[in-house]
Amino acid sequence: MEEIPDDATLVYIRLKVNNAAVVYQNKSYPVEVPSGKTDIHVNRRVASDTELVLDFDAARSVRCVMTPTNPTTPIQCKLIPVIDPMFRNRNAAKVEGTVKDSSDEPVDFALVVLFDDESSPVRATLTNKFGKFLIGGVKPGSYGLEVYTEYSTIDYSDETEKNIYDLISGFPTVTSTELTIEEGDQHKELNLIVNVE
Repeated sequence: MEEIPDDATLVYIRLKVNNAAVVYQNKSYPVEVPSGKTDIHVNRRVASDTELVLDFDAARSVRCVMTPTNPTTPIQCKLIPVIDPMFRNRNAAKVEGTVKDSSDEPVDFALVVLFDDESSPVRATLTNKFGKFLIGGVKPGSYGLEVYTEYSTIDYSDETEKNIYDLISGFPTVTSTELTIEEGDQHKELNLIVNVE
């Protein structure tokens, strides 16, 4: 992969998507990609000692119309990427970990939310099939980390702006922890145990 020269201006990035799918309740549904490509407009100067990060908002990027008789089953999904490009310091910390149940089995599709010291969400991600998660670009400071195994499925076909609170409102936190990122920290690893019925 080629380095972007310092002091250059990155205008846009073009992503091509051949096919896509969304997995819901262990079943795969096709996702329509309207043009097969998307242009991400950046228009930012490349500073030294930084790296380009594409913050992909998966929850807002996949818009599904649900079956009227079964509101938990999508009948049509479109990929309209919501991506925030940014240059971040290469020394920003990464928080990663594994979510397992009380039987030491990995918990997939758990929602992991990182909150700042004012209880505002700053990052969120889902665990993979191995129960692993990774949150990058975390600046020094004090944070809370919460894990949810239940959260809302939102129909984004109405184009309404949503945020993380729409996903977790009314659902219990299955585990939480606090962590501090010190200046110079590059990595924090957590192993979290949750009780899953």
